[in-house]
Amino acid sequence: MTTILIIEDNVEVQLLLKKYLENSRLIVCYSLSEASAYLSSDDVDLVILDLLLPDGNGLSFLSKLCIDKNIPKFPVIVISAKNDIESQISCLNSGADDFISKPFNKEDLIARVNSVLRRGPLRHSLEKLTIGNLALNVVQQTAKVLLNNKYLDLSLTPIEFKLLLNFCNHIDMAFSRQDLKEIFWSETYISSRNIDTHICNLRKKLVLTNLDIINKRTRGYYLTIVPHKQKMEFTYFSEEPQLPTSKTINYT
Repeated sequence: MTTILIIEDNVEVQLLLKKYLENSRLIVCYSLSEASAYLSSDDVDLVILDLLLPDGNGLSFLSKLCIDKNIPKFPVIVISAKNDIESQISCLNSGADDFISKPFNKEDLIARVNSVLRRGPLRHSLEKLTIGNLALNVVQQTAKVLLNNKYLDLSLTPIEFKLLLNFCNHIDMAFSRQDLKEIFWSETYISSRNIDTHICNLRKKLVLTNLDIINKRTRGYYLTIVPHKQKMEFTYFSEEPQLPTSKTINYT
């Protein structure tokens, strides 16, 4: 799940951001000093920054984020009541990834947030990531599902693991085929049909989890949590490398 650090002192704006970005984990700070406690955390994927704050200028804070080597490099979106061209240019030149004028609407905000998040890979400081009954080991690049108190390896290919890790960090956020091409195959050619094949194979391997990859024609592919899948039978192979026997289980 994407983590967004919001630095905004206006309560009404905070409430709007919470409402519009409800699918993300939000850390809301009223001041720059309060936000400083989170700057050393690799858990933050994006910063939404107001310019006029009680204890300082957001523009100066933005410059600090860009030049301080001890602070992880977060993508930053500035939101401000200033809507003149000079302010926008100043923020972008100081290192902001985007600028949103107040008041803003939901569709524009979400589109800009998603666009910034797609531009580069997320930092993965945590060795393990768990969503539902799925456990990812980022270092070993393995994915396992917890079933009947036992972890079963999904045997993902390298590209399947990268795709799944990307989707897990952006729950319910859609990626078009073009988005996926730019993220994973920017230097090599891949057809849309081959991308669909990779996604299809990954979906089959997620069948024992409470996650699913959905394809919406107007949005693209996105990973979502499915609390209760229909009861059905699946076949999987045990983790014993010497004797990969086939077993059939019921999943509720």
